[in-house]
Amino acid sequence: MSIPVEYYLIVSTLLFFIGVYGFVVRKNLISILMSIELMLNAVSINFVAFNRFVYPEHLEGYMYSLFVIVVAAA
Repeated sequence: MSIPVEYYLIVSTLLFFIGVYGFVVRKNLISILMSIELMLNAVSINFVAFNRFVYPEHLEGYMYSLFVIVVAAA
């Protein structure tokens, strides 16, 4: 029994819009960068969720997610 993809999308959407809200409202640069990090993490959740449910034998979603994490760290 696995978690449906809709639950991943709901969590990702909430995380993304929390990041957008923080990006729009905050004035501090560190807070804005943390909000961008939240948005990038939401995108990573989408990549992994869609990869797991659509093409479980391929690794493209995981590689894109790893790339997003590397870009966010830089």
